[in-house]
Amino acid sequence: MTSYDPERLVWSGPRVAPLFDPGRSLGDILFELLDRNPDQVLQIDGDTDRRITRGELKLRAIRIAQHLTIGGQVNDIVTIAALNSGSLASLVVALQFLAVPYNAVFPNFTHGEMVGIMAQTQSRVIFCDAWNYEAVRNAAREAVQGEFKIFLVDGEVDGVATVDDLLVETGTEQDFSPKIVADTSKAIYSIFCSSGTTGPPKGICLSHANKTSSFLPAPYNNPTVLAMGSIHWLSTAYMLDLVMFYDGTVVTTKQPFSEDLFFDLIERYRIDLLNGPPIQAYAITHHPRVKQVDLSNVKLWSIGGYNVSDAIRDSVDAILPNGKSYTIYASTESGLIAADMAKRKRGAIGTLFPNVQVRIVDDDGQFLPVGQPGELWIKRYVPFPGYLNNDQATREVQDDEGWSRLWKVGSWTTSGFEEGCSLSSRCPKQAREV
Repeated sequence: MTSYDPERLVWSGPRVAPLFDPGRSLGDILFELLDRNPDQVLQIDGDTDRRITRGELKLRAIRIAQHLTIGGQVNDIVTIAALNSGSLASLVVALQFLAVPYNAVFPNFTHGEMVGIMAQTQSRVIFCDAWNYEAVRNAAREAVQGEFKIFLVDGEVDGVATVDDLLVETGTEQDFSPKIVADTSKAIYSIFCSSGTTGPPKGICLSHANKTSSFLPAPYNNPTVLAMGSIHWLSTAYMLDLVMFYDGTVVTTKQPFSEDLFFDLIERYRIDLLNGPPIQAYAITHHPRVKQVDLSNVKLWSIGGYNVSDAIRDSVDAILPNGKSYTIYASTESGLIAADMAKRKRGAIGTLFPNVQVRIVDDDGQFLPVGQPGELWIKRYVPFPGYLNNDQATREVQDDEGWSRLWKVGSWTTSGFEEGCSLSSRCPKQAREV
């Protein structure tokens, strides 16, 4: 439950010890976890029905990591501009084994957007698909200083290396061990792109400790989840991590969202945990086929990324005979913030996640009490390290004590089990100043 300190004017989620020591790197933890139940299917490619076990994914990741190391092709940051095809998860885990940060780029970025983010990362190793190879290569030629190498995750182009080339047996797989990370609170595991609503996309750096501290003891039990979309969405990347941490299975697809694809995958693979934006939930609940589809296996359907209306929640709940929806509020910089999984209050987003604190601040920087609307500031167990090569932008959103602004107006109430946060809008004054 959320607690409120009337003297400090701070709301706090429950204190819960993370599942793993945040001092360990993500690669070190996954190297251990993938040995548990090695014969269990971890990933199903929904486009081909190709299945990969936990043990097989670990072996594939080791081989990719070894070939990248042998070839001297690992640099400070790797760019991934690929759809969620069957080899993507193995690649991501390989980079985590090597403690090499990856920049997840929207595969359909415009030329200008692609050039802008590549100019920041200066990646000399780039992964993309055959369909967007020309666009990615042209952007890299303009943005990257010096030589670079491109690998294809999916598809083929004459003369271009592929991830399959990195899956060849090395003969020394058993000798591999993940790289040790000295300071996991500062070492970056991934870089996601900001939305660009306040200017050109910025690189949002997340540390190993950010990620490992976000996983708590047993919130899920062997889930089967659906990951639609590329890993430039943090929620998609989270689904891949979730099944590795909690012995689950993820169904992936490189196909764009459609209601028919959603229905086919739900029934074929008996998905029980869903996550997506409200626009998809609306489309699904208003599709004629929804009345014929078997959704009895779905237990939880989280909806977030945008404001979620009560009407959409009601529509989703009405089609789930054995499950329920819940609103989730998160940001790339701050991770999971609040949800109403335990108890729903109409018009509110729910209670705080464990190890999260919130303050409400007015335009003069004064902290506000219960019920008064103001700008939301959040403090996590491990603050995010900042924006890539952009100290000014980092200072604008994070203070010296680790509190981060969310650019949202909200207010909090406390009434037993119905504590909640009601969001209204972005903060127009501060947004104009960025």
